[in-house]
Amino acid sequence: MVTVTRKFSVISLITMALVPFSASMVFGVEDGETRKVSYVVDPANVLNRIDEKVYGHFFEHIWDNAFINFDQSSWFPAPNYVVMQLWRNHYAPSRIAMEGSGEMLNTVATKSQDGKIMYLKCINTGKSPAEVSLSLAKGASIGSAALELVAPGSLAARNTLDQPGTVAAEPASVNIDNGRALFTLPALSAGVVTFKQ
Repeated sequence: MVTVTRKFSVISLITMALVPFSASMVFGVEDGETRKVSYVVDPANVLNRIDEKVYGHFFEHIWDNAFINFDQSSWFPAPNYVVMQLWRNHYAPSRIAMEGSGEMLNTVATKSQDGKIMYLKCINTGKSPAEVSLSLAKGASIGSAALELVAPGSLAARNTLDQPGTVAAEPASVNIDNGRALFTLPALSAGVVTFKQ
């Protein structure tokens, strides 16, 4: 029997999956307690040998350690993949200068090469909704506006194989009033407003 004492990591999981052996491992647990588990590691079912009652919470947090997570029959996107896909679907090459402030807002504006489409990408890192009012420079006008939001309501929200759409981009409302675009960014959200002239 091989005795291994260390904190559990994704690397050790991969190592254990590659080479079957008997082990006694000491794992750190969230409440500060240390527990010892003995088991036989088998490449075919490494996760089945671990006491899920003790370590299940750990695997919930590392399961989406990639942009795309999958098994033999389905897949789900991690939250970071959902936001990166939203950004990529609304790519434009030319950056637009912006004025204004918002303590918990991170914003960037870009436009297409022909100048007919503008994207405003926003992130609300605050714990409360942010009311946004956007006015374009003189001579520019808003023909139409559409908002897509990723707003799961919690940083702990995750997609899973059973619920792959918990964190997803969804349409939301944006109003045009006297040449200004008005919309709300929920707490802990990311969104893109598409303006067309």
